[in-house]
Amino acid sequence: MANENTATKNADTRKRYNLQGTIKGLTVRQDKNDRDWVSFLLERQGKRATKCVAFVAKAEAFLALGKTDGETVRLFGVYNNDTYQKDGETRQSSEFSILWSGEPREPKAATETPAAAETVDADAAAALA
Repeated sequence: MANENTATKNADTRKRYNLQGTIKGLTVRQDKNDRDWVSFLLERQGKRATKCVAFVAKAEAFLALGKTDGETVRLFGVYNNDTYQKDGETRQSSEFSILWSGEPREPKAATETPAAAETVDADAAAALA
């Protein structure tokens, strides 16, 4: 039970991140209890692809979005880093555990149209004249 508390404490202190990108290689698998979990690569412009995973309830929420390969998604979660030995060499791996998934953000629209800005400037100029 001490291990469970330690794991919970570690999960709570990890830094959380927002990622947005394109799904590549979406795979749905089942665990030993026949519950779905998903894995895929998230490709982000100008950055290295990130391996993403979601288990049970988080996987259900992700699958409910109906996203497929090539579509854009927004994710919130934590990185899990691991070090292991292979062929006498120490290697590192990293995966992104999804805590929340949703629709990508739309680009922010300009709060003022150019025509409206010109009208304000014309009014200001008339007031000064």
